[in-house]
Amino acid sequence: KSDLVIIKGDLNYRRLVGDFNNYTDETKSSIKFETLEERCFFKNKSNKNIPLVAPRVLKSDVFVGIDTVFEAIGRNSDSQFKTDGKWGVVQTTLPGKTASRTKKKIKSVSDKNAEKKDNKSDSSKDNESKHSISEICFFILFVLVALLLIGSLVAILLIVFSKPLVENWNCKFLENIANFSPKETAERIDFSIILTSLSLLVGGSIFVPKFLLKKEVEESVQEEIKKTVKKRVQEESDEYIASKFSSVSNSLNKCDAHLSRMIAFNLKEDFPVWSIGWSIRSLKRYEKLDPNSVGFVEYFDFVDFLRKTVIEGSAQKFFALIKNKENEINPVMSALGKEAEESGNDSKRLAIRTVKDIIDFEYSVQFKNKDLKNKAILLPVCKLIGGVAKCLCNAVMVNSRNEKLSDQNLLYRELLEQILQISDYGKKCKDFDAKKDYENRLILALKNLEECVKNNNEKYIKGFAKCDVLFFQIK
Repeated sequence: KSDLVIIKGDLNYRRLVGDFNNYTDETKSSIKFETLEERCFFKNKSNKNIPLVAPRVLKSDVFVGIDTVFEAIGRNSDSQFKTDGKWGVVQTTLPGKTASRTKKKIKSVSDKNAEKKDNKSDSSKDNESKHSISEICFFILFVLVALLLIGSLVAILLIVFSKPLVENWNCKFLENIANFSPKETAERIDFSIILTSLSLLVGGSIFVPKFLLKKEVEESVQEEIKKTVKKRVQEESDEYIASKFSSVSNSLNKCDAHLSRMIAFNLKEDFPVWSIGWSIRSLKRYEKLDPNSVGFVEYFDFVDFLRKTVIEGSAQKFFALIKNKENEINPVMSALGKEAEESGNDSKRLAIRTVKDIIDFEYSVQFKNKDLKNKAILLPVCKLIGGVAKCLCNAVMVNSRNEKLSDQNLLYRELLEQILQISDYGKKCKDFDAKKDYENRLILALKNLEECVKNNNEKYIKGFAKCDVLFFQIK
């Protein structure tokens, strides 16, 4: 009687669909991809599917209802993807419009297959007709060459034996040939020999491969066809998988971007720093999308909404929290206390990760992607949160000084190392030029901020709260 049943885990999944694979009779290796509805043992009294959701981490070879393209992606990425516990799927038997669309699609595919079969049949008939015509032509050519060769040989024999035939057998039709001078006889014989040689040459070049080398030629041709077909199939498969993977990746990035934006919107009141982090994540995911799938107007509206509604409000909320803590020794770290506690982190770690997100995004917009078409839209976002990053950096250095974790003269050094450890342009970056440029700009910015800490200048908070501050300086 349940409206929905959730069956979790690989073991329960095997109970749900049966602990076996169904292989095709043809290849004995490729899996027949039945749907979950067909294999599901979980039915009601009327033998109909009960609405269920089955999330599982793949830890067995049982593989039901998964599109072949995803099976290929998994296999190419990880040879043990079905059993090593690194991959997972969520499947459902929930009824809905999807089922009717799938049914309709299957019907249209079957129609197309029928049309292809008819076309293939017509094509085979045409090929048979062409083959029979070529055989007739080949036979006629064979007869002509054979007659030419026989005629040439007969002519040579008549020329050579013309005198004996006339004298002994009274063959009067050979009297003219028998009366030829030795020179004329030699010329006639030479001509006949040349004609015979040409006949043998033509016959040998055409008919020897046909009769004597037929098997070798067929094997050679078949081998070449197999190589060509295999190469073509591989190319088509790779192109299809790449296209499918690109489409899926694009959809996932777009979904992730929208989801991150909604999370940022919901967090902006109580968790402004986390809200800024989720906003940056959303913008990064949106930047990864295929340009053809995102119009300029849509992208502009998306960024404008985040900037005005989420990021600006979160930054103002954050600075308001700092103002309420201005009597504390380190008001910025105190303002982070609630967010850090709720997320299970300490304030310092939350501050460093937020700095990393902000300055990575700013560096990407300002320096890394020089041909970025949306730079004019994204730069105002960087100016909104550059001051937040500077405040957080100062707070971490003040914290290190108060706890005597760093040398007074090198307060920035510890923070620098911690940012480079997790930054997209830090130690794991493969682009050496970007990595070096990022580090140099970061050192310059942190050294300037260090002076505020050494001079005990608390006014920097008000200066950074103007919401028109970039973290990096343009050299």
